[in-house]
Amino acid sequence: TSIDSMWESTAVKKLLAKPANKRSLEDIQRVAGAITEANKKLAFSVANKRASMMGFGVVVNRIGNVNAKDPIYQETGARFELIQSGLGAMYETLHKVLDGSENPNSSSIGAHVTSRMKQKITSDLYGILNSIPAPHDIRHAIGDMKRHETILTQTLGRAPSARELGEHLMKNS
Repeated sequence: TSIDSMWESTAVKKLLAKPANKRSLEDIQRVAGAITEANKKLAFSVANKRASMMGFGVVVNRIGNVNAKDPIYQETGARFELIQSGLGAMYETLHKVLDGSENPNSSSIGAHVTSRMKQKITSDLYGILNSIPAPHDIRHAIGDMKRHETILTQTLGRAPSARELGEHLMKNS
């Protein structure tokens, strides 16, 4: 279920049909909460992609029967914080649009919400990375290396060796 398809639901249309000052806080919270809950995977995806782009490893801890069809995932540490941040940004943005205090300029509500999530997660990632004592240029070099590693993996159809990655970086950085 996507944000855009849920935005076309009866509950949202009914709520948006009312003037902004006549929408109840309970209805706004219920609808924003339902859309956020149904789109949790989007927060996981955005957090993982943002972290990966910045050269920040993401760890998933599986608990219970890891061979089950649907294993239980337990997010911990920075990953948990980034996902919670994304979910919070999603809920907050939906809440503001539903209560009339924010009017998205983008063509779709999904694009608007995703943009806000990316901004919040990126901001939080910089906060996490700034707490690690490493020079700024080193952080960019790590992110560059990860991006080029992805490009090479797609080109070669396999993970590149350290030598191949180094040669590629020398040519393209």
